Amino acid sequence: MSNSNAVVKLINVSKRYYISESIYVDALINVNLNVYRGEVVIIMGPSGSGKSTLLNIMGMLDKPTSGRVYLDDVDVTDMSENELAKLRLLKVGFLFQQYNLIQNLTALENVMMPMLMSGMYDEAMAEAKARYLLELVELTPYVNHYPNQLSGGQQQRVALARALALNPSLIIMDEPTGALDPVSASKLLALINVLNKTIGVTMVIATHNPDVAQIGSRIINIRGGRVYETGVVERINVSSVNVRDMIRNYVEGLKIDLLARRRSRLADDVGRIEEEISRLEEVIENQRH
Repeated sequence: MSNSNAVVKLINVSKRYYISESIYVDALINVNLNVYRGEVVIIMGPSGSGKSTLLNIMGMLDKPTSGRVYLDDVDVTDMSENELAKLRLLKVGFLFQQYNLIQNLTALENVMMPMLMSGMYDEAMAEAKARYLLELVELTPYVNHYPNQLSGGQQQRVALARALALNPSLIIMDEPTGALDPVSASKLLALINVLNKTIGVTMVIATHNPDVAQIGSRIINIRGGRVYETGVVERINVSSVNVRDMIRNYVEGLKIDLLARRRSRLADDVGRIEEEISRLEEVIENQRH
């Protein structure tokens, strides 16, 4: 694929952690990796191999010791922490093993939070989009439930809806099924697969679980801080998911995004979202036949 279609580019990236002045650990060694728009890239490797460090650098939670990091063709390597925080909010969604929901907020309020933090959405717009996203992950009956009133699988689906809130360029997932029972894990993986396959959401997923690897379009193995590509994988069955309803809810959320971007005068995003809405509405129409 063309480099211009890369959401993330890592060029000669290394990360060294110093334990003392003379003792250090090389977590990443000269990594060159592109993640292309519309891919699900699976990162696999044993504990201590560098998976989390790789995700943290892709998600701008950490900086490389050397090398360059690009997100949407913008070099983010030398940005300040304030610049990175703003870019992370707008461009990257996160899904962690332990959900990281705010316990004193309802499911609806957790999904609304990033939209309100962005300053682009008023409360009514954020609530409307959050409801569409919670319907997309099949949690409409639970919008007013607090995290401690939800199962682990339901909490992770709230976290997935939150990760989608700002229509990010990339969603990064670190062991997203690690704390889930097999049924909940299967449900989450089916939703993730549809989001990628039909809507085109770009994702990077670190996992030990070979079942998770089945939703990938490409697998990267990491050992001792070095990456090794192993190729494409076969997709899992998504027959348990109502694809058309998922796409419809996603499109309704994008229409709210479009209004928010127009208010904020983000012209580049307006064009991109208009194209995405048009493409997905065509997908919905084709599914009727």
